[in-house]
Amino acid sequence: MGGKGERRNLGAGLVIGAVRVEGTPYEMGWRHGRLLTQEIRDRLRVPIEASILPALTAYARQMRPLLPVGVEEELRGIGAGAGVSADELFLREVEREGSRWHQEEAPLLQAALVVPVGTPATVLAAYYRVEYAPVGRTWVVLERHPTGGVATLGLAWPGSVGLVAGLSSSGLLAAEGEVPGVLPERRSLHGMPFTVGLRVALERAVDVSDLVERLPRLLGNRVAAADRHGGRMLSLLHLGAPSPTLAHGWAFAPMGAFVEDDVAWKRQEAAAWATRSGPAEEQARAVLLAGGGPGAPSFTVTLSAARGLTIEAGSALQTFALVP
Repeated sequence: MGGKGERRNLGAGLVIGAVRVEGTPYEMGWRHGRLLTQEIRDRLRVPIEASILPALTAYARQMRPLLPVGVEEELRGIGAGAGVSADELFLREVEREGSRWHQEEAPLLQAALVVPVGTPATVLAAYYRVEYAPVGRTWVVLERHPTGGVATLGLAWPGSVGLVAGLSSSGLLAAEGEVPGVLPERRSLHGMPFTVGLRVALERAVDVSDLVERLPRLLGNRVAAADRHGGRMLSLLHLGAPSPTLAHGWAFAPMGAFVEDDVAWKRQEAAAWATRSGPAEEQARAVLLAGGGPGAPSFTVTLSAARGLTIEAGSALQTFALVP
């Protein structure tokens, strides 16, 4: 098998390992699957709730043809490398959207997001909760270097072809969190799974506006994005939702419910925006600590065009760089 791959095991902390893969889409997938075989198999051993499995299977048949050819090849490569079914892997990608569609109380991948505007540093931050990891400490940092393509570095789970938060070699940064309370008429399942859409947008977009426009409008996701040209955006995405661009200060979107009406939502969010001065990373952390939303946030992801990806959980600090 061609391509290259390496894994760095990590000690105490939220992320179990960092994996770097290079090559064609299939080669990257195969290396990913081989390097994370045990973690991928452990993930697949956790059963999907029987009541929604038939629906997820039906959704997967509709969503999978929407994958770009390279992502489909990578998915098949992961399955071959780990010795598991690519169909089963894709069911796990669909599970996020499918469970939200059917279960009002489905656990959400919520995040408090903050993005600075008008500062020289390209940086954004997200506060997540540890319950989002599907099987205990199973987050991984994936670094993909496709032959002749745009490299990405981001947070995912073993066997995934998507990203929850990440950055690209073209200078784009993006992080997402699922939003509760979107009315049924504002929901859609027409599109690839959101985390896959985020990864594809990071690879293909030319700037922050292009990135947000490429993302699928599904069941409600909040996205923070930035680019090397100074573009910054904090958007609420669902069916028919606009993509407001921010112009001043620090924009902060807390975890928790929002007012469904777009205008009311913008006004509510505007009340939570905060203007700060000082180093971008320090101020992002200060804003998140001051207003992380209900519950106890469990880890922070900071993305920086200059310094890469940093994950802070309790006393553990892990930093990863996108290496050319």
